[in-house]
Amino acid sequence: MGELGFTSEKKGEPETAAIRYSSCLLHLVPHIGPKCCSSGGRKCYFTAFSVNFCAISISNCGISPETMSPDVFKTFANVVSSRLSGRPLASVLEIGAAAQTLLAIDQFNSARRVAFNMRFDKLSPELEKAERVTGNSNTLEFPDETFDCVLSCSTLEHDKYFWRSIAETKRVLKSGGFFIVGVPIYMTLPTDKDFTTQTYARHGLAYNADFYRYSEQAVREVFFEGYSEVTDEIIVRRTPNPFMVAAGKK
Repeated sequence: MGELGFTSEKKGEPETAAIRYSSCLLHLVPHIGPKCCSSGGRKCYFTAFSVNFCAISISNCGISPETMSPDVFKTFANVVSSRLSGRPLASVLEIGAAAQTLLAIDQFNSARRVAFNMRFDKLSPELEKAERVTGNSNTLEFPDETFDCVLSCSTLEHDKYFWRSIAETKRVLKSGGFFIVGVPIYMTLPTDKDFTTQTYARHGLAYNADFYRYSEQAVREVFFEGYSEVTDEIIVRRTPNPFMVAAGKK
């Protein structure tokens, strides 16, 4: 589909799935965790071969707009405060914006706030304050160097051609501006065993577009290729669903 979808951090249902990277075929195996989640169900996560791939592609998956975890929102807000406080901000873009939008961060109150997604199924008071634009982030229809900051959370893993969106993000970001992104990752964990590691659970099955989990190296070297510096690399959560927020300065 090549479309950038909706934000989600919802845990998926356990199901064996095939994954592929280039010409290599691997398999994800479901694992049922011992602890119960708040809804009374059991936490589920997947183990996968921990080889040095930058991303893995999962077939027959999807996405759905869900609320963002408080820790993730707080991490974004802290990075924004650290990197952008005291700077004049004319315009800010969030790719994959949903009802709980990152555009609600206080530093953006006086800026032009643009919420971008394929569609907006649910509005919130904060989202209604933003300029809402629908489209495909693989081809953003904004002029070069439009935005002081571009944000994206739990979105790129649902983008079949995420590298196109990354290139478009860099194009529309002003020189000296910041790209702040949050994605599910895989990483070395104390629970690693027999060349396997935990990854973020499948999630958002309804939209059939859950494609990738990224290594920390991929976030650093692929997302921010050509940037002047990577300023932040924060592991928000290690287990059972590893998640990273990172920022780079153009």
